[in-house]
Amino acid sequence: MSIANNFDRTPDAGFTRTFNADSARRQLQLSLVLVLILAVATFMLSVMIRFDMPTSASMSPIKPIETHYAGDKPVRG
Repeated sequence: MSIANNFDRTPDAGFTRTFNADSARRQLQLSLVLVLILAVATFMLSVMIRFDMPTSASMSPIKPIETHYAGDKPVRG
């Protein structure tokens, strides 16, 4: 209970609120519908998104990169 509704210093006697069974049932049904919508959306995205293998052109062997630094001297043998 908020302080705006309870100015005196006496403690609450216990559980003072009541709940409507129809309201609780309606909220549960709405929650289940939202969970179902999220599940269907997740399934549809998993069906539509495809992770294809890379094309053969991009699977070429990696060539080493030649690096030259300032001050390197070529080795002559």
